[in-house]
Order: sequence, then C-alpha cells, then structure tokens
Amino acid sequence: MLARCRACGAAGWAQVTAQIERSTVNEPSADAALRAESGQTPDEVELFLQLGSVRDFAVGCRELIQVADEIAARSDTRSPREVADDAARQAGTPSDVRSRVEEIFAEADLEASAHVAAAFDGEGVAVDEMTADPFAMIARRLQPDAIVEQIATRLRTEFAGQPGAELYVAAYVAATLRRPRKPLLLRALLAAICGQVEVCVLRIMRRELMSQGSYSGISDPQLETDVRKLMGGGLQTWRSNLNSLLGVDVTAGSADWPGVVELFERRHLLVHREGLVDHRYRTRVSDAPPAGSSLEPTSVYMHQVIDLCETVTVGLIGQLLARRRPELTDQLVGIAAAWAEEAVAEGAWLRAEGYHLLAGVLTADQVEGERRRVDSWLDRQERLGVDAIRDEVAAWDTEPLPPEFELARLVLLGENEAGLRLLAQLRAEGLVGDQDVDAWRLFSRWRKQGVVP
Repeated sequence: MLARCRACGAAGWAQVTAQIERSTVNEPSADAALRAESGQTPDEVELFLQLGSVRDFAVGCRELIQVADEIAARSDTRSPREVADDAARQAGTPSDVRSRVEEIFAEADLEASAHVAAAFDGEGVAVDEMTADPFAMIARRLQPDAIVEQIATRLRTEFAGQPGAELYVAAYVAATLRRPRKPLLLRALLAAICGQVEVCVLRIMRRELMSQGSYSGISDPQLETDVRKLMGGGLQTWRSNLNSLLGVDVTAGSADWPGVVELFERRHLLVHREGLVDHRYRTRVSDAPPAGSSLEPTSVYMHQVIDLCETVTVGLIGQLLARRRPELTDQLVGIAAAWAEEAVAEGAWLRAEGYHLLAGVLTADQVEGERRRVDSWLDRQERLGVDAIRDEVAAWDTEPLPPEFELARLVLLGENEAGLRLLAQLRAEGLVGDQDVDAWRLFSRWRKQGVVP
C-alpha cells in the first residue's frame, strides 16, 4: 500500500506538461481554438504557464548560486599586507614603510569604529557588530569623505618622496577597501526570489478580482489599485487574503512556513537596514540574533529558501488548478509526488518534504494523504533527525488505516522489536512481501542497520 506504483505521477506530469505546452501558443486564433477545445479559461492558461515558470526560475537560481561560489573561489583572500607585499617587491619598498602603513590603517580602523559608534549611539543596536567592518559601514551608511580625507592626508604627509611608497600604499589601500562580490550576488538573488513569490501572488489576486469585479479590462487603473490594497501588509496579509478570496492555504506546500516568514523579513533588513537585525525582525522571527547582528545570506541558506519558495508557489498554483479543474486533481497529486521523489534523489529534503505535504493536501483519498504524510516525516527525519518528528508520530492515530501504517509508525519511532513482530505478521498475511522490504524507503534505516536482510 505504502509503495503504490508511481506511474500515475509520470502519466499526470505528461498530461499537465501537454497542457502547459499548449498554453504557450502565441497565435491568438490558435489560443482561442485551444480554449474552445479544452475548456481552458484565461485564468487556467496563466496558471499552467506559472507552474512551468516557477520550476524554471528555481533551477536558474540554483545555477546562479553555483556561479557565485565559483566567483568566491577565484577571489583573492589574502590580507592587505600580503597583497601589497607583491607591489613592495616590485618597487623595492623598505620594510619600515610597510610596517608604518599597516600601523596607520590600524589607527584609522579604530577612528572609523569610533565614528560609526558615535553615529549610531542611542539607536539600540549592537555597536560592536556594526564596527566589525567600519570602513564598509561608513561607505554604506555614513558620509565617508572626512575620514577618507584624513587617511589620505596622513599617507601623503608621511610618505611623500619615499622610494616605492606610492605603489605600496596604493596596493594596500585597494586591498583594504575591497569587498567580496559573492554576498552582493546572493543579496540580489534573495531579493529576486522574494519578488518572484510576490509576482505570483499578485497575478493570482489580479485574475481573481478581474473575474469577480466590473473592471473594464486587465489594465483598468482601479483594478491595479484594488490589487495593491490586497498586497499591502506583507506575507501574512497575502496568506489571509488568498484564503478568504480563493479558499487556498499558501502554507500547504511549505515544510517550514516560519522559514518563509524569516526570508521576507531578512529581505526587508537587506533592503532597508543593510542586513542588520532590528526590532521588527526580532519581534517577527523566533530565535533572532541580537539587534545589530549582520545577516548575510550564505549558499546553504539560499538553497533552502529557493526550495521553500518553489514548493510554496507550486503549492498555491496546484491548489487553484485543482479547484478549477477537479478532473486534474489525481494528475496534480502525481506531479507533486514525482517532484518530491526527484528532490529525494538529490538529497534536497526540505523541497521533498514540501512536495510530499502538497501531494497530501491535494488528494481527496485519505489513505493517499496518510502515505504522503509518512513520506514527509521521512524527509524531515533525514533533515532534522528523529526527534523532529517524534511527537507528531507518537500522536498519530493509525487505527482507522490499513495495518501497514501502524508498521510505519513503529519504524519511524525506532521501536524495532514491535516493528519486526508486526512485519512478520504482515508478511504471513501476505500484506507485505520481500520486494516491499527491499524497495520501501520506510525500511532504509533498518536495511542500513542490518535489522532486516
């Protein structure tokens, strides 16, 4: 039962892929003929297009992370002294000049830190965090002219006419003021990911209002005004409006909705606070770091939020398609399951869990829904460990379900002895065969531990 054939997923994906491909026809006459034949409305055509574009966008974002990593790998990570020493060897710069330049910049660093601390005094931020890179902070948030002029004057005065000093100082200054490019790329990518979710929600709300209201057309200024009202207030407001307008839950495809909330709050910090934690972030995100802490996105973090946003947006679109085209529900469930298995093969457990949860939400079959719940628990167990699912699994009522689900509960809880007894019983009754034990993902831990042959 738990290992039912995935062929429905492949067949479903083939059918919906055909819908997406047909929806991309550009000629007006062909598009009209398509809708007349298939019964597709403009709303459904747009949803099919969005379904494909969301997946393409996610793939592209993952490729851009790889590009950012490659750029970082090529970056010069040497200290300013090490970089400038190359120039010193070429110019014959005396060692005392090199030491003095380093001292001057150390003094300037202290002065810059004091300048930053004074500028932000009383704002309730962690000044020590903000002074970790004072030159960057001055360049971003403060007027840098004065302190830069002080350093330049000091260098000109002290090293005027000394052989090799000019070349060495120029190299040292350039190395001191350089900043890695990868964080800039990841910041821009994070903003684009949030924007893609926002555009998806906006288009859906606009289409819904268009179908309900008396607007002159898609370009009606009043329509745009009404959509903007619904989009105001951020992520939680969108969730409420989507539920009230369309009866869908935007969290259905999310294995970590608080993680989505954190992403949008981090976007706010990066856009408006240079990535520094503020009071708003601390009130909206659990376990937030101290105020003033810097939150630069990493490659690992970016992969997680791409997976989160992919499953959230696909989940939203999938729910709407299922409501508008109930005859496609089984195929949509199969697609979500197939994409989940694809993520499992990649070890992308967060994405896999999201798609398994979505498959469970879409299906009207109780047993199928419970099967997907088991799959999602296995994903979370891989990602966070057995303790992350223990309470939910322990409270799971398997009484009304086929006996294989009680076996799944015992396996997930790590109750090996009871699980093996039930497995032997199910084998004797012909409900579980050797091929199931060999193939079911549920038994992977037992197979690794040698609990079952």
